[in-house]
Amino acid sequence: MFCGNCGKEISGKNGVCEFCGAAFAGNGNTQESSKEPLSQSPLPSKVRGKKKILAVAAAVVCVAVGALAFAAFRLAGSPKQKVLIGAAKTVKAGIMGDTTLVGVLGLDQMIEEIQKGNTAQIFEMNYPEGGTGIRVQAFLDQKKGVSRTEISPTIRNMDLTEFILYKKENLLHFGLPDVLDDVYYVDLSNLQGEYSGSALDRLIQEETGMRLEHVLPGDMTAKETHSYLKSCQEELGALYDSMEVEKDGTETIRIGGKSQKCGKYHVIISGSSVKDLLSASLDYLEEQQGMYVFMGESLIDEYDTIYWLKKEVLPRLKFRDLDMTVCLDKKGRLVSLKGEWSVTAGGLPEPIKLEYEGTFTGGASPLDKIRGVLLISSDGQEYEFTFERDKQFQKKSSLKDHMDLTIVELYGNSTFTYPFSYEFSYNLTNGKWDAALVKTDTGTQLLGEGKISDVEKGKELSITLDQMIDPWNNYYEGSYKLTALEKEGVSPLDGIEKGISLFDMSRSELVGVGEDLSEWMDRMSGDSYYGGSSVPEETTADEDD
Repeated sequence: MFCGNCGKEISGKNGVCEFCGAAFAGNGNTQESSKEPLSQSPLPSKVRGKKKILAVAAAVVCVAVGALAFAAFRLAGSPKQKVLIGAAKTVKAGIMGDTTLVGVLGLDQMIEEIQKGNTAQIFEMNYPEGGTGIRVQAFLDQKKGVSRTEISPTIRNMDLTEFILYKKENLLHFGLPDVLDDVYYVDLSNLQGEYSGSALDRLIQEETGMRLEHVLPGDMTAKETHSYLKSCQEELGALYDSMEVEKDGTETIRIGGKSQKCGKYHVIISGSSVKDLLSASLDYLEEQQGMYVFMGESLIDEYDTIYWLKKEVLPRLKFRDLDMTVCLDKKGRLVSLKGEWSVTAGGLPEPIKLEYEGTFTGGASPLDKIRGVLLISSDGQEYEFTFERDKQFQKKSSLKDHMDLTIVELYGNSTFTYPFSYEFSYNLTNGKWDAALVKTDTGTQLLGEGKISDVEKGKELSITLDQMIDPWNNYYEGSYKLTALEKEGVSPLDGIEKGISLFDMSRSELVGVGEDLSEWMDRMSGDSYYGGSSVPEETTADEDD
């Protein structure tokens, strides 16, 4: 069908030409208006002349605006844009779509609510048989910029103590009210500067030989914390610029049980851009290590691992360009991809080769049904990962999610297979849920069941773990609650007004705090191992002898 006004071929939908906007009859000819003109009196020739000029000017403007709009539309709809937007649509639908637990419970709205205002979160997990557990309460007053966290661990039915963390503006306070008389704080805006050369710095170096100033960041305040996207913005931009995308015909794929013609695209991504992005990602991880400096020696090991990857491993690797084919459905979502990639490493006789193929054909959400295969091979050794997912969602009724992962290792003449399966179901009518993670060849499994209640999107949620049984038949129970701060009757400000700077303390003061902590730990150890009573004197004397 062709438009009777502009002459272009049109779809015939909606009764208007999608190019010039003219209404048309069923045969494509432009329709004449059925309305009578407002006035039948003829116009003076000068007026008619001005009207013609205005009409021509208006037509020129319309054509120019239309051309610009069309050019912008074509630019926005370029193959590269379509592929990237399609991948983003697929991921978003799989994580936050209507058929996900996030969408059903409104967890995304709840996260927004947490970021906005006054919330209380309470988490508890217990191992009743061993008398061990932990309770964490987090209270946040976003408007005042104040937070309070209380951590209460239990070992062998003994409440160890209550750890309290306060944060207001740049100061992080912490204390153990049952053990220490004072609350201490550090200035997050100058953490490295305050620590370096302090009595605490010298004491830690003397006792452990550890120098922490190279791990501590200079500033850990929220306004100085950069997201991954911001930190790697330049490398991500270069990766985008390096992409080459071309339309490559169509392919028929069954989506949601129906066959559909999908647009096929050939994509090439620069291997050097991928390497640069990996390097920037390691830089970002290295910068973030200071946030967890108080985790102890394991942090230093992790820090060294990142440094080793940056300085020793990555420079030896040479990445070939990624070459893949992707398909988009009629809604512009990613529904299949396949390709191969290889990485050459110094010291290896053969490159590491990756071959991958995946289809995402769930219908309402493409990630509801997945079939994917990844093959990694190098120097006579192969690993094959096969993943399948089948999620069923019945609105206002149930959500069931089943996944299978099989890992096959080929080494020489030997083959090793590791099969796993995951099952989750949630009843939308009564809130009950259950889940199972099973290593199917041995029957080893992790089971859990409970209930989700008090669901008020964006404001309140309670999740109960009635029981969880691990592979060693240990039994656990727990709960999580998100609610409004005022419902818990807690003031995050309690205790913040007093405190002592940890980095202003003298050596003797630090030693005194250390002795108090050591005495408390010895007492707790004795209580937990000897059923709540201290070690008898004669036993201690015998051991000393």
